[in-house]
Amino acid sequence: MFEEAGSKEPVAGPVDPVGAVRTELERLVADGRWYLAGHLVRMLSAQHSLSRPVTGYAQLVHIAGARFLAGLEQDESRHAGRESKEVLRVVQALNRGRQRGEVVRLARAPLTSEDLPGAARVWVGVLALAYAGHLADARALLRLAEDTRGAHGTAVTRSGLALLRARVASWGAGREAASEAMREILTRGIPAELRSLAVAWTVSASVAAGEFSRARALLREHDFDGPLTDVADEAELLFARGGLHLATGKHELGYDDYKACGRLLLSRSVHNPAVLPWRAHAALCSHVLQRPVLAASLASASVIAARRWGARETLAISLYASSTIAADPDGAPRRDEHGDFAGVVLRPEFTAVLNDLCSATEHAPLTDPEREVTELARAGLRNKEIAERLSVSTRTVEARLSKVYRKLGVTGRDGLRGIFTL
Repeated sequence: MFEEAGSKEPVAGPVDPVGAVRTELERLVADGRWYLAGHLVRMLSAQHSLSRPVTGYAQLVHIAGARFLAGLEQDESRHAGRESKEVLRVVQALNRGRQRGEVVRLARAPLTSEDLPGAARVWVGVLALAYAGHLADARALLRLAEDTRGAHGTAVTRSGLALLRARVASWGAGREAASEAMREILTRGIPAELRSLAVAWTVSASVAAGEFSRARALLREHDFDGPLTDVADEAELLFARGGLHLATGKHELGYDDYKACGRLLLSRSVHNPAVLPWRAHAALCSHVLQRPVLAASLASASVIAARRWGARETLAISLYASSTIAADPDGAPRRDEHGDFAGVVLRPEFTAVLNDLCSATEHAPLTDPEREVTELARAGLRNKEIAERLSVSTRTVEARLSKVYRKLGVTGRDGLRGIFTL
């Protein structure tokens, strides 16, 4: 609000609705009111048609490549408004980290639709399917976009699809080839809005392939080896850089980057560890730094969130961090033969427990009473002692614990202790 000279009447100044909503979102998130924060974004989407896919909303929700998506040319088709809302719906469902089946259904929809999907719809769908462990569907959606790119075949879009294809490949068996493909994309030149994301993904692929010197040189070349200010895809960069620090024994720096990454994600209501498993990796850094309470807390939160999402690969990373902290008191995390944590999913000793944990993928959140009995049970109190502490009957405690075991997919207190790794 401003005042004109000689007048006491306030005059409205320029309005920044997205900035105002962003401020309110940050306040809600800081207060732990995650549902209201998500509802605010959905309500804003319903009330205002979007001129471009996720334009403006790239500042409100997290998705890798948000600035790239915001810069895409406007889709002039009559389906543009509907598709923009579908993009936002997929992103929000993905970031909540629940109901993986619903996220997969929404992300796969373009594969069976008569309408050609826009580039933003393809981008978000491919990432959502990959995070859900459906790499075959992610590749199919990419092929659909590449086969029909006459509908959205700008140079910027083609660069984005090429980078996305290499990223999907990096999650499969061809890590070295994916790393090389990303470096070629960077060498050929890439739109400014994709540069930081391309660097982040290339660094991650290089670290996974054991190419630590290349990863370090790439960060230095693009001035991402120091403080990051107003950088697109900052969370992705921090996570990639943290991975390099963790792999090369710089655990304090790694923890700092993972913590900063997590702070950014939480500010956008991202609870899904499949997006970026920062807690699991921060737990390993904390473990090596001899911070057992912090390491255990991060690891247990990561496992619970990963089980809630239910994707095998995400769960493997969280279980690896949890089991390493529990089994290696000397603080020396192990890596697989590729220098990667995700490779443990192939180890025989993890197969049985993963099969058991993945049998129940859709978990309802624990209620406050269920959290209370969970905390007391993991502290070692017997059912009778818990009942006395909470002023309820023993039967009530038993009923609540039974629901906890079912929701977390564990068997009795031994399973509960295994989840929390305290």
